[in-house]
Amino acid sequence: MTHPNPHICAILLAAGKGTRMKSKLPKVLHEVAGTPILSRILHTLRSSGVQQHCLVLGGDLQNFDGILKENSDITCVIQKNRRGTGDAVASALCAFEGYNVPSYASGEVYAGSVVNASHVLISAGDTPALSAKVLSDFVERSLAEDAKLSVIGMRHPKPFGYGRLVVNDGTLDKIVEEKDADAETRKINLCNTGVIFAETKFLFDLVHQLNNNNAQGEYYLTDCFELAREQGSPAMVFETEEFRSFDGVNNRSQLCQIEDWIIAQKRLELMQEGVTFKLQDTCYVEDQVSIGPDSTIGPHCSLIGHTKIGANCVIGAQCIIENQILPDGTVIEPGSVLRT
Repeated sequence: MTHPNPHICAILLAAGKGTRMKSKLPKVLHEVAGTPILSRILHTLRSSGVQQHCLVLGGDLQNFDGILKENSDITCVIQKNRRGTGDAVASALCAFEGYNVPSYASGEVYAGSVVNASHVLISAGDTPALSAKVLSDFVERSLAEDAKLSVIGMRHPKPFGYGRLVVNDGTLDKIVEEKDADAETRKINLCNTGVIFAETKFLFDLVHQLNNNNAQGEYYLTDCFELAREQGSPAMVFETEEFRSFDGVNNRSQLCQIEDWIIAQKRLELMQEGVTFKLQDTCYVEDQVSIGPDSTIGPHCSLIGHTKIGANCVIGAQCIIENQILPDGTVIEPGSVLRT
């Protein structure tokens, strides 16, 4: 391994306008299971071992003041042009020591300090189900194989809308965006997750070479993969079947779907620890809730905030419990509302 102690910075792309959300609130600040999408991703990154973060935003900066205060170690960059993922990463170069923003892009540091990193991990800011284990496995393998550039590819049963990974004889030739793909390419179900790991200098040199000769007139970060192959350093593909971990949120329906899935995973985790749910699909359980073994949760309950329920408790049907600490053996009557 060439880099036994790499200094990794995550670049989170969160400059999208999120117009399909029909909301004044930026997309990445909408909550999933009680936690803003962006906060969830930051927590996931830290859990995966990546502690330094560069956040790329496009506007509505006042809405992010709260998260930036809570995460004062974050470097925040403004992407002024918003012309694609390549432009977003190009804008972030202004925050990295020793690098200049390409002529086609414009970026400005809004908060935080200058970044000095040997490697970067790039992810979209709207994927709340992102898995820390998948990320850490991806980074570990990329470093073990001394890959200059790598990407997570997912096998997706419904690949429409995703960029496709075109692989020939085990080599990643390129990534083709949906709008630029021909009929044959659209049959490919190995899709781009948007999660990229790279040596900082190698990737940033490629970013300087991007152009916008494509169907959308944008600068695609994915074009870096074809450039890498042409220059004799094809990217590594880390393949996963966990496509749900990379579901993005573009509208209210997708927000609802991914929240349902995340809460289902939370209930499953609790059941594996000895908790019983009656009509489990009717129970809303937020991220920070903890429940002791041999407790039973009745149907149509909402467990919210930092609620802690002890062991051997019985929570009746249709209860709302928010930010409460219930000792072992507590019995709550059906229809109770407990809030601080």
